[in-house]
Amino acid sequence: MDFNKKLQYLLTKKNLSQTEFAKIINKKKQNVSRWLSGKFVPSAKNINKIAKALNVPVEELLSEEEYSKDEILKLKKDLKEKAEIIKSLESRMSIVEKKIKTRKK
Repeated sequence: MDFNKKLQYLLTKKNLSQTEFAKIINKKKQNVSRWLSGKFVPSAKNINKIAKALNVPVEELLSEEEYSKDEILKLKKDLKEKAEIIKSLESRMSIVEKKIKTRKK
């Protein structure tokens, strides 16, 4: 994922507006807007500020990966839980179907 898209994703995730975020990192809103447009990239110093303010490692901020390792682990856990629920529901449906078949006879 490009830096500007990653920044937008993280701001949305943290429920921060451009103005709010600019105040947090002590920059003008126009700077944040330029970074989000993809036309400008922040300096290394500002990237460190951004990462610290968003509570993410610099590597995550600059990586092309869409999700962080923690987010991937959480998604895997959620999927596993949902798969278990589906399996349980399928088992119950099977029991209900058998009862319906025996009643029809």
